[in-house]
Amino acid sequence: MQLHVFYSVMQPMFARIVKDLQARYGVGPDPSGVLYGRDYLPELEALGVSTRNVRVLTDVFGDGTTPPDMGYLREKEQQYGDPHLQLLINNDRFAAAFERPRALRFLESCFRVVEDLWDRTAPDAVMSDPVACTLSHVQYLVARGRRIRFLNLTPSRLNHRLAIIGNRDDCQDKVNAAYAEFKKSGVPAELRREAEALIETFRAAKLRPPRFHEYTRVPALSFEKLRELYSLARRRRVDAKNHLLAPLHQAVTGRLVRIAKARILEPGYFEQPVPGEKFVLFPLHLQPESTTLILAPFCVNQIAVIEDVARAMPVDHVLYVKEHGVSRGRRPLGFYRAIKQIRNVRLITPDCDTHDLINRASASCVINSTVGWEGMLYQRPVVTLGNVSYNSYDLVHHVKARAELPAALHRAIHDHRPDPELLVAYIAANIAGTYDADVNFNPGWAENPTLEPLNIRKLTDAVASELSLTTPAAVHA
Repeated sequence: MQLHVFYSVMQPMFARIVKDLQARYGVGPDPSGVLYGRDYLPELEALGVSTRNVRVLTDVFGDGTTPPDMGYLREKEQQYGDPHLQLLINNDRFAAAFERPRALRFLESCFRVVEDLWDRTAPDAVMSDPVACTLSHVQYLVARGRRIRFLNLTPSRLNHRLAIIGNRDDCQDKVNAAYAEFKKSGVPAELRREAEALIETFRAAKLRPPRFHEYTRVPALSFEKLRELYSLARRRRVDAKNHLLAPLHQAVTGRLVRIAKARILEPGYFEQPVPGEKFVLFPLHLQPESTTLILAPFCVNQIAVIEDVARAMPVDHVLYVKEHGVSRGRRPLGFYRAIKQIRNVRLITPDCDTHDLINRASASCVINSTVGWEGMLYQRPVVTLGNVSYNSYDLVHHVKARAELPAALHRAIHDHRPDPELLVAYIAANIAGTYDADVNFNPGWAENPTLEPLNIRKLTDAVASELSLTTPAAVHA
């Protein structure tokens, strides 16, 4: 088995999985891999992973001043585009800000790094975190074009569970297959008990995503942030061409500005809910992030989306736009001013309890937010605008074109009928179609439970199961 790994920022976790796959499942000793910059190489080597077949994007991209080879890019568009490659630039939070020649050169470099490496190593499978940037998107498209297994390791909507999918659209085929079977033949008794307990616990404890409070606390100066700045400075000394690494002065200035905005300037823009008011809830999505860039590329302009939803509202309803706690201090203040100028909209403070808003709202309208999943668990009406795994649930109203919004909101508000049995079947399917393992790794955390040996073993076994690998001991038995 020749494995290719897109290490990305998940390097500490993926390197440990690779080592375990080699030790217990006999995966080849020199897996191929791609890194953004040379600053990641020493860490990979320190973790004991061979770098003989590992390539670095900055070695090809350089400073980005080389003119792009348009003939090569047109060839790649014909070969891999579905139908075009422009979105591969626009869906990258960094490349989207490049001037056009540099962005095209970046896209070209991504294809050249991947194709040249795979021409030589011929991988059987690719292991990656969710498609979230140009480089990961290129690896997905080339893998699909060459019929190479693509394993996207993504956090399940169920806390501390792993979904492994073969697409970029958050479509969980194993979950959907189990759901179809449970609707047809019923939910097995043990799974039923587990699903019912999960739903009950969620509602009673108002469960949040893992480490929710660390993500959403008001920004401040801390030892942890100083440690991140030190790491940034150290990495830039190794490879200043890595575009993921901001200049130190920009990082410091950006942090100070974010603190000032979150603590002093932003609070005056937010409102509290009005008692007795009818409303539809729209949660603002963190940006830039794959939730819009990849899974809803035509919903990136959230102000335009809010305007469309507000137009589609019943006459006696107001649209409550709630800020995401992680976004404190991150957005331009003009963004909030533009929202507040939209008729029929209230900009709700991020401190307001989301679970309470979901239960009070006539419906939740989301792009692909966790709020939609939570609304589903409360058996409340949910309308979605982007790709998201829970679109497969029968009672979610997925809107593919904005012109469908008024009718979808009308159905959600007036025709929604909870179905407890259907919900149990869907949650049971989400258990059956995922793995008991935690893939919620964040490189900014001082401590990452995902790196614990037992969890790494679970992740490794899940990957091995997807690839139908067996341990040498199992083979001999």
